[in-house]
Amino acid sequence: MNFSEKKQDSQASFDEAESHYAKASKLEQQGRYEEAIAEMDKAIELIPNLDHYRYTKIRILELAGRREEAIKEYDQLLAILPKDAGAHFSKAYFLFLKTQRYEESRDEYDKAIEINPNKWEYRYWKGRVLSLTGKYKEALKEYDKALEIIAVLSDVLRYDFALYRGIALSGLGKYEESISEYNKAIELYQDDFTAYMYKGYFLAKMHRYDESAQEFQRALQIRPGSALVYVNYSKLHAIKGEREGGLKLLTALLKSGEADQDLCKFIRGVLKGEKDRDLVRMMGENEREMLKAFLRETCPS
Repeated sequence: MNFSEKKQDSQASFDEAESHYAKASKLEQQGRYEEAIAEMDKAIELIPNLDHYRYTKIRILELAGRREEAIKEYDQLLAILPKDAGAHFSKAYFLFLKTQRYEESRDEYDKAIEINPNKWEYRYWKGRVLSLTGKYKEALKEYDKALEIIAVLSDVLRYDFALYRGIALSGLGKYEESISEYNKAIELYQDDFTAYMYKGYFLAKMHRYDESAQEFQRALQIRPGSALVYVNYSKLHAIKGEREGGLKLLTALLKSGEADQDLCKFIRGVLKGEKDRDLVRMMGENEREMLKAFLRETCPS
């Protein structure tokens, strides 16, 4: 086969691959993910080294709930692009947010940073992972390095760094410093409940109960159905020995119907007597039955 024939053959393969890619895109838009994945497989078989095809297949696999296969596809991508910091970062982000495999995620962030140490995003997200695994001191170092890199700090970034620095400082028991960070976040976004919720929680840790209650009240004004705030506010009443107020909040939480995996796990722990003994002592048989009903009706088995 001469050069001209090889060129024509290559163009034909590319055109055919693009046709499969176009079909996959349409099928994805229609929610027909399995068919879309099959089309992407055909495109990749024709042109295996095109990263755009790999990223597209990963996205569709994630939409189809096939996350383990998406991770394997990342491995295939990184076999093609082992020195691509962005590919390592993308895999790290996926492992962090989609599968909560924090240790593996951290390793990928490390690889991205080794290739390109001057991307603040890599250090910021590595800090988030470190914080979630209890490595608060290391997390703060990564946040500080990220802040050194950023040329212009937007209000959104100021908020994020204040909030997550506050969480890391709280984890180290530096509550006064953490409260200062939460205050910075609140100054930037007064309608975001997260900083109020964290501030209330750690004020309670400092036994500043009245101030803590004020923060929880502000959080509930912003997000009235927040299960997390209801739980922490109920616990605050329990710690203070205010049974009536605590049970009122606990009842409101159970009637809200809002639940997530963490809340369901927390309630199971309370019923077993493994969590928050102050809350357990506050409850009577009626409240225990309400918790059991909430688990049956709202929480996945």
